[in-house]
Amino acid sequence: MSLHQALIVEDNAVYRYAVRTIVDWEQCGFEIAAEAVNGKQALELLDKRPFDLVLTDVSMPEMNGIALVKAVKERFPDTLVVMLSSYDDFRFVKDSLKLGAEDYLLKQELEPEALRYMLDQMRRRLAQREEKKRREAESRTEVRTILLKMWLTGETPPGHGAESPLGGLALPDTSRLALLAWRPGEGDGLRLMGEDEERILAVPLREDRLVLVDAGGPEGEDGGYAVRQLARRWLREAEGRCRVAAVGSGGEETGARGLRTAYRNAEQALFRAVYEGWGRLFEAEREEPEGPAADPARIARWQQALRGGVPEEVGDALSDLIRDLRRRKPPKPVLKRHLVDLYASLYGSAEYASPSEAGQQDWLAGLMDSLERLDSLGGIQERLLAVCRERFGETPGRPACRKEVRAALAYIREHYAEEISVADLSRHLGFSPNYLSNLFRTETGLRVTEYVNRVRTEMAKRLLRNTSLKVYEVASQVGYQETSYFCKVFKEVTGETVTAFRRKE
Repeated sequence: MSLHQALIVEDNAVYRYAVRTIVDWEQCGFEIAAEAVNGKQALELLDKRPFDLVLTDVSMPEMNGIALVKAVKERFPDTLVVMLSSYDDFRFVKDSLKLGAEDYLLKQELEPEALRYMLDQMRRRLAQREEKKRREAESRTEVRTILLKMWLTGETPPGHGAESPLGGLALPDTSRLALLAWRPGEGDGLRLMGEDEERILAVPLREDRLVLVDAGGPEGEDGGYAVRQLARRWLREAEGRCRVAAVGSGGEETGARGLRTAYRNAEQALFRAVYEGWGRLFEAEREEPEGPAADPARIARWQQALRGGVPEEVGDALSDLIRDLRRRKPPKPVLKRHLVDLYASLYGSAEYASPSEAGQQDWLAGLMDSLERLDSLGGIQERLLAVCRERFGETPGRPACRKEVRAALAYIREHYAEEISVADLSRHLGFSPNYLSNLFRTETGLRVTEYVNRVRTEMAKRLLRNTSLKVYEVASQVGYQETSYFCKVFKEVTGETVTAFRRKE
């Protein structure tokens, strides 16, 4: 705990020595940082550095204590002043108190107890003042954060205060920011601030999103500004696990308009995690003219496969279409529209019964949640394949990917209830773990463990829907030894708890 800084102002060396030695100042929370022999010298010291407490005599040459109190309160209002008075000049004490002095001590009655009591009172007042300042700063920060959040996310009406849309809120000249995302329950970005706190404005958006606004400062040696460096450090902390980040700038625009542009650019860049996976820092790119969301020839193949009704062809056509989407990386609204069209086309033929309205809403809600959570396109593909299985009544073919991955998918589907690791899977298939792991993620967009969890969750949903098994029994049957871990994975994959799913069903 840091000590409060005190300045003793007394022209009598004996009294200075007495004040300095009759109590242990550090035990009282203070450090005597300097001494002066008159008010003029004291002001020179105050000009050079701040002091929390000034203990000053009344009668001194050149500048007395009354003049010093007045000057201190005018120029250094946060500094507390206590008077040292003798009986002869006690009449001046009232004047000093009117000018803002906190208290006084009589030299003739200067005892350790009296000095300790006075220091304790001053320490309490300083603590109260610091707490008040902290609360005021927090209040200002909260208001600033709310205004910035509303502006960045478009909640502030565009026509509201064109010149100063944030009501006069001071903003940095730069328009650079980082957008951080993490899986709920996997930590957050707020612990990062540390030494960068003065250069960064942190704006929480929701439980799994945080914006870091660059408040300016020189670029680092690698050309990276503060928020970029902070985002990189944040990703390294977790080795990329369950975290993703993007940085954007407002280009030529500055101030509030530039920040909103930077946020939109970072948001678009962050969405690339759906195609390229988590654990990365994405840089906002210059917008390119929007092309078709997918290859028309692949769409035609998909529609032809649906008309033919052959599960293997449907699965292959869907996988080919999804792979093309992953290559093109359309923005979120375009991908959303295309995925909804894919889902709707599954029910375009009269021979297939249409899903209930509730079923459609559940699927669409699940799709929206997946896109908001930045789930991989491979995971969304699995959900579409599940719809295909429901529509056709049998399992369509595995994704049209390399035979090594098809073999891995088949093995996982068959042995999902057993202990499955990348090492076990690679040993069974005859490949190295690194080769299989990299190939699997390239072809499916998922890690092996993510795919295993999705398969197990799919099987668990069937058991929860069609049996009265207890949760721990379902967990055991789909390959989880710990019920709590099963429940955690279930919520991550489906977006809802086991209890909520069973109640709904």
